[in-house]
Amino acid sequence: VGIARPYTLHTPTRVDNRLVKVLPRPLRWTLVLAIVWGSLSVLDLTPASLTWIHRGLFAFGFITFMLYVAAAAEGFAQAAREKFEREGQSSGAGVVDIAMRLVKIVLVVIGATGLLQLFGFNITTIVAGLGIGGIAIALAAQKTIENLFGGLTLMADRPVRIGDYCRFGTQEGWVEDIGLRSTRVRTPARTVISIPNAVFSIVEIENLTARDRMRFFTTLNLRYETTPDQMR
Repeated sequence: VGIARPYTLHTPTRVDNRLVKVLPRPLRWTLVLAIVWGSLSVLDLTPASLTWIHRGLFAFGFITFMLYVAAAAEGFAQAAREKFEREGQSSGAGVVDIAMRLVKIVLVVIGATGLLQLFGFNITTIVAGLGIGGIAIALAAQKTIENLFGGLTLMADRPVRIGDYCRFGTQEGWVEDIGLRSTRVRTPARTVISIPNAVFSIVEIENLTARDRMRFFTTLNLRYETTPDQMR
């Protein structure tokens, strides 16, 4: 990793820089696993002991693999978070943090389930319970999840950005913030409208700031004796 770090600094992407920072821990675990596995051939152990040691090493290897997955996810998350922060989208960085927490929870659940299965536990009942609990949580948080995915859609598609003046439905105003649950728009009357992201992501949005030209249509009231010089 130390050898690769100087080379990653010269690449146009920042993801490899983050990966180099988060990979040392799983690499150390891999080195320990290789040393212990290689030393088994020189140790005089009973078959029963070898069985339990092999099972423990398989568990250690499974945890190491999960650490590699977590490190890769963390590297991409850090790069995405820095990108949002450079663009001034603090809400986008918040979404990345929440997504990373969800990824870690999923990895912990998968890791615990795999270890229980490896040591001979019947995980069918546990998986069934987790499935029922997940369905209950999803139903209870349905609107929250809709708004969260609506916010992710707005950040990915970018029909508007913070500071843009837009028109949506019968309302218009300046976008002040795109949060996890709602988008806040300040109207010309100086009031603030909070629109749930699930609604804001499906309505027709007219971005007035993105205009390359603006038509100026007006009527000039002139007297008949107005001269060309006065017109100019």
